[in-house]
Amino acid sequence: MRKGANVIGLVEETDAFGAIVLDGLLLEGVQIGKRPSLRLVDPGRVVPLTRSAPPVPIATVSLRAATRSRIVLLDRHFLVAARRWPQLVALIYRRAVESSEALATQLAISHLSRVDERLMALMWLLADNWGHVTPAGIRIRLALTHDALGEFVGAQRSTVTLALKQLAERGALIRQDKDWVILAPPPEPSAAALEPSRLLDAPRPRPAWSPPAEPEARDGQLAQLRAELARLKEEYAPDKARAHDLQDEARQLRARTQELFDDANALSDIARTNPAAATARSSPKT
Repeated sequence: MRKGANVIGLVEETDAFGAIVLDGLLLEGVQIGKRPSLRLVDPGRVVPLTRSAPPVPIATVSLRAATRSRIVLLDRHFLVAARRWPQLVALIYRRAVESSEALATQLAISHLSRVDERLMALMWLLADNWGHVTPAGIRIRLALTHDALGEFVGAQRSTVTLALKQLAERGALIRQDKDWVILAPPPEPSAAALEPSRLLDAPRPRPAWSPPAEPEARDGQLAQLRAELARLKEEYAPDKARAHDLQDEARQLRARTQELFDDANALSDIARTNPAAATARSSPKT
């Protein structure tokens, strides 16, 4: 996928329901009014795809490749494979959680009071996937402009330029060619913990205890639950039958796939010993 490609448009042309970045870098842009913001989607992350309208009517969403990138599509073939190897679903869930954590980290960075602190925190976040240890410091091989950095940390370009100048004067962050080099050590983590009493309202009082229902009332509630259960079984009976049919189709597909693998292996063995016979066997019969 070339640089600048519209990822959402490319994926919507397929029957994929999701994707994962294999290598490269994607940039997700969200703009509300005239205020744009950016989010990194780097290798291993779940691609944020949606076919619904943005949650805020005035928002616009874009997803483009910042560099030459490759993504893995998740489509019906993945679903068939997941039936045989359920661990794939757990891996996808883990990737989605990691993507959510990265987004939460970037959100926390944008809440730092000083722009220079936001920039340094962002650079350490980028260094996790794009940093290379050198004798001079941590080199980040990403050609991010001042405009892009401002959209990442929620600041104007002029403010970003001033903060970068201050960081360079302190010997914390410099620009070499098109790369960024971190010279200062990472900040020490804060020992202060979040206080639940400050973040949450006071707990609600427990409801008053009420005596259990009489036997006649319990029998009537049980009868209602049984009737509702019978209705649901009847309503979803066609779906259950369809699910069994899909299971049978999946088993037939696996069997046919195995036959094709066996034929391919047999042709490979023949080709190594007798190329002429392999050619004759693979040629269409008239």
